Amino acid sequence: MPEPRYSYIALCSRDENCTNQVHEVTTAFQEKFKELGVKVGVRKIKTVCSGRCKRGVFVDMGGAMFYHMVRPDNVESIIRDTILEGDVLSAHYSIEHSFAGDEKITYDRSSNVLIYLDSQFCLAEGLRVLLRKDGLSSCGKCVPCRLGVKKLDQILSALLAGKARVDDVDRLRELAVVMDASSRCALASKFVAPLFMAMDNFGEELNFICVLSEDLSRACKLKEHGGQCIAETA
Repeated sequence: MPEPRYSYIALCSRDENCTNQVHEVTTAFQEKFKELGVKVGVRKIKTVCSGRCKRGVFVDMGGAMFYHMVRPDNVESIIRDTILEGDVLSAHYSIEHSFAGDEKITYDRSSNVLIYLDSQFCLAEGLRVLLRKDGLSSCGKCVPCRLGVKKLDQILSALLAGKARVDDVDRLRELAVVMDASSRCALASKFVAPLFMAMDNFGEELNFICVLSEDLSRACKLKEHGGQCIAETA
């Protein structure tokens, strides 16, 4: 049997009365490791409960990789394919390639490329959906990641509602920089990478929305047009 690729895995243990199968998943890992004679520690981590485990449990794979949506019947394949063989199971690992809006926009993290597959899809909406999808991978343990994702979502939602302020794009960047520098693991950096890419390359588009949103003499409505979000004024 091959040597395990990770010395430990870590799962949430915030609430002993949790009904989201975290205890069942933890027990399944412990029993399967014992059965196979695989020496991998099973650690417990304290997180702020977001209810995300209803879709499956968050699992930290030795601090190097993160799985989510793990259920008891997934444990054996994760041990065999990922922990022993080193293969990534795409059903649980969604951090490397992210898709938004039925794959209308994709961000490839390995090459740092943001791709629009539908020219009519709104930039701000794409970024918000990417953020919400990737945010499901967060364990919620550290403040920059837990609260930062929510605040970024609020700013992007204001852009989409035509209620943004002229400095909101700067606020997006400042918050992303803080998350990138101060979170406890690499997840937050992965969340904000598409934002940096969009602001560096499409910042004028986002700034245009902010300026029109703050002009009270105009009735602003976001509209997809030619691959750009523009404000339609009365």
